[in-house]
Amino acid sequence: MNKLKLIYERVMAIIVKELFELRRDKVSLLMIFAIPLINLCIIGFSVNTDPKFVRTALIDHDVSSFSRTLVTGMTNTDYFAIQRVTSEQEADKLFREGAVQLVVIIPAGFSRDLIAARKPQLLVQTDASDPAATANATQALTTLLNDVFRHDTKNLPGLQKENIQLVDVVVHKLYNPEGITRLNIVPGLAGVILSMILILMTSLSIIREREKDSIMHIINSPVTAWEIMLGKIFPYFCVGLLQAAFIVMMAVYVMDVPIMGSFISLALLLTIFIILCLAIGVIFSTVTKSQLQVMQLASFYFLLSTMLSGFMNTFYGMPFWSQLLGSVLPLTYFLRLVRGIMLKGYALNEMSPDFMSLLFLTVFLSLLCCILFHRVVKKL
Repeated sequence: MNKLKLIYERVMAIIVKELFELRRDKVSLLMIFAIPLINLCIIGFSVNTDPKFVRTALIDHDVSSFSRTLVTGMTNTDYFAIQRVTSEQEADKLFREGAVQLVVIIPAGFSRDLIAARKPQLLVQTDASDPAATANATQALTTLLNDVFRHDTKNLPGLQKENIQLVDVVVHKLYNPEGITRLNIVPGLAGVILSMILILMTSLSIIREREKDSIMHIINSPVTAWEIMLGKIFPYFCVGLLQAAFIVMMAVYVMDVPIMGSFISLALLLTIFIILCLAIGVIFSTVTKSQLQVMQLASFYFLLSTMLSGFMNTFYGMPFWSQLLGSVLPLTYFLRLVRGIMLKGYALNEMSPDFMSLLFLTVFLSLLCCILFHRVVKKL
């Protein structure tokens, strides 16, 4: 009995000691409670599996009362944010730039064929590289057609039957016509894997040196802060290149994911993203004081990145404030660019808004990590 009492007292003493240590570490204590709460609120209000206001280019070659009725009906469903264009070339340009996700073409003679009960065709082009973004909108359009035209055609010969299909919807799924999920997931997964591994490896490597005070030996040697930082991150840059090459090889040869665009564009994109991830890793190591804090901060960042970048759910289906948060995450732009290169065959200059945004983040975060690392080294 006395032995059990001694064990209990020793264990309780250690528990009390750990609680006191945790209470003294204000930053870790804040992260324990604040990070889950922030993640819960942001992600809980952001994730939407039924995206509304899908950006849609509309080409109306018919220009009739029936086509105007259709456009009004589409607007009233809240599934479509319609942008009128005059030609297929203009719509294709918007499609390639990522400005629209759907193209709806009302052909000439649409109303004439509808009145004659010849079941006119309505042409729909969707970006199947992100099928979740347009699936519900396409289904809503198919359901909508009979409803909006039923009243105007109920007295026309051949159209009195309730169950008759008035319009034939022809859907062209571009970039992933078979709807294979891995073609959409794997390119984005490359960015998720690279960011998780490189950010953690870089930040933990630097913070481990600080915890052990072994970095002091390097600081006292005749090297500058920039040289220390470059020496610390260069091995992980090489690791990132090897990982990127391995991921691309697995994607192409094992998972049958095509590279429709330029391999040089893909290599350049991956290199820029690796540099950006290393910069984030250095920043994390400068704003935290322990490996525990690095892990907590990295977990918070990874969860936000995967949920708000468009990887797990469609980006434009989120509320506007969530899109603003997602717009400062590098993974958001990497996803669009890597899918554009691998699935759509685009070059980086054809996706210049996203590429320039990623390039700006890379330069900004690289400069920031240099400044913060230099300040930390000066304080040691």
